Amino acid sequence: MTLKTESRQLRGLNVQVLYNNAYRKCANGGITERHETVWVVADPHSDVYNRLPTIPDTARNLVVADERGGVIHLRPYEQPSGMCGPMMGGSYAHTPDSRWRTIVGVDYPVAVHDRFETEERMRVLSV
Repeated sequence: MTLKTESRQLRGLNVQVLYNNAYRKCANGGITERHETVWVVADPHSDVYNRLPTIPDTARNLVVADERGGVIHLRPYEQPSGMCGPMMGGSYAHTPDSRWRTIVGVDYPVAVHDRFETEERMRVLSV
């Protein structure tokens, strides 16, 4: 997906990144190392979509809800090519906004999988 479109009208929630300072740098340069909030992009078919704020065109901290193995997490809206990931980078995100559940599918904080590595680096760290 690309962010630069003629009629980009993404909507979502701007939510707080939750992290432990001991693990803040574990995202390997991911979104949560550079931003204290992330925009969770909502599905345009969501019941709450039209009640959500429009995400600024300049925002680069966009994530979407995803599911892997029955577990919900957030991953970057745009992902680098030629990299392995996304992987858990040590941060979570949440908001008390009642629309969170509709967008993400759960009531509780979810992990942000914003860590990417080269295949070579992943092999070295996985040994």
